[in-house]
Amino acid sequence: MKTKQTLRLMTIPLAVACVLALPMGSDAGTQPRVKASAGDYEATPKKLSTTQYQYGNFSVVNEGGKRRIVATEQQSVISYPYVAKCDALGVPLATESIPISAKGRFSVRDVTKSNGRSLTVVWKGAWSKPKRVSGTLKLTYGDCSSKIDWVGKRTG
Repeated sequence: MKTKQTLRLMTIPLAVACVLALPMGSDAGTQPRVKASAGDYEATPKKLSTTQYQYGNFSVVNEGGKRRIVATEQQSVISYPYVAKCDALGVPLATESIPISAKGRFSVRDVTKSNGRSLTVVWKGAWSKPKRVSGTLKLTYGDCSSKIDWVGKRTG
């Protein structure tokens, strides 16, 4: 009986030590930082269907030690990957530059007028590897709303 009681008393400090060894603070449970690799990127909807879709094309540049998304040299605008449901016109972002956080994440909300209606684009992403990025895209145009997951990689 003393053996079981001793074992129980030894287990409690071990459990407390394991809990104290877990990471604490704001970084607990978050993904590690991934620095986006500079260059041109191409992105597509994650689940390709028979519906028409368009590639997203953008570049990542290093400006003053900070990474930003900008238009590629071939295009004069940043284009996002989308499925032709609410944005059959393929309206590009009006935003000319999107900052990338130190954790390798970005988020942009862009509102553009098209055919007398507002097109709202909420585009988010995060780098999982220096040359791999994924995220979500939500489009709202009039009464139509769609949300897709997308993936992208550096080209060339």
